[in-house]
Amino acid sequence: MADYIISCGSPADLSREHLLDIDVRFVPYNYELDGTVYKDDFGATIPIDEFYQAMEKGAMTKTTQLNVDEYCTF
Repeated sequence: MADYIISCGSPADLSREHLLDIDVRFVPYNYELDGTVYKDDFGATIPIDEFYQAMEKGAMTKTTQLNVDEYCTF
């Protein structure tokens, strides 16, 4: 077993499949879409095309950083 783990946040601009293929663990960040908080789960909860369609229609979006508890749990 290695003495280290390579990891990144979900905004790393790589696909979930690629990260799994190269054994890089990732922690999902949060985002808001019209006041509802979602995990950045690579489009599993809300397909990415639907997210961008909502933005085009004027949906309010925000991103967040991880809080300390989320990172420690990861």
